[in-house]
Amino acid sequence: MICKSLEDIFGGYVFAKPFLTGANFPGLDTHFDTTEVFVVQLEGRKVWHVWDKVIDNPTLPLQQNFKDVDLGAPSIEVILEPGDILYIPAGAPHSARCLDSHSLHMAIGLQPIKIFEVLEGYLRLMSEHIVELRQNIYPFTERDLLDKNTKLLLDRLKKVPFDVIKADFDIAYSATKHETCDRRLETLAASHAITESTKLRLRQGVDIQARTGDGSISIYFSSTISPGKPLVSRPSNVTLPDYCQGEIDYICSRGLVCFTPSQLSGDLNLESKALLCQELANVGILILE
Repeated sequence: MICKSLEDIFGGYVFAKPFLTGANFPGLDTHFDTTEVFVVQLEGRKVWHVWDKVIDNPTLPLQQNFKDVDLGAPSIEVILEPGDILYIPAGAPHSARCLDSHSLHMAIGLQPIKIFEVLEGYLRLMSEHIVELRQNIYPFTERDLLDKNTKLLLDRLKKVPFDVIKADFDIAYSATKHETCDRRLETLAASHAITESTKLRLRQGVDIQARTGDGSISIYFSSTISPGKPLVSRPSNVTLPDYCQGEIDYICSRGLVCFTPSQLSGDLNLESKALLCQELANVGILILE
């Protein structure tokens, strides 16, 4: 749940990895990570050396190892004990060595979305309805035609506001996030019994987005597809009548705060509010409090 809470704050993808090191053993060679890292010391003691950043916002192809003698004196030299937390920015070389007993620490990595990922994802989505983006390229393909089509696509892309590009990307990216919820099965089994007084809340990390059109509202939400898969062009969604707008807006505004169907603002009667919550619980948007 810590990772999901951090995703709510920073966006992108957050993960946690445990590292167990024997007494007096070093950790990994001096290197930098492509993610922002919080080191949480759980057991034992470990001495850390951290240098200033050598690159801003690195990606995986830019990763490299270093020799301490080439980096000079570290900017930070600190011993972490149980309960201590150390922040290491992406691109900052670091190394660690366990001291007189074993060491166990948790590395929490923050991987925010980069602008090239948003543009790449949006081009994937555009390819569904722009045939030129799906053109095959062979060694014998006419280069003048490729140049022409590329320029037309770039001109079209320049006319799209970034907020629109990011909104489409967010829907597809959200669909690749896995669910983490210890009450999901319980909620699914009891969703048919939700009444106007049942206590509910949004599932943490669900990241729902609503779009209206043609008299309906499409609610997009995170699915159980594991992280790292290609963006999903047609992510999971549930379609509702547009007269549910008031209730949907209220649910989206609550965050993780508990509510009951009877508290929902909007035009639906109490029975319909309960039925709406049943539907949203069935697909994993709401869970029992």
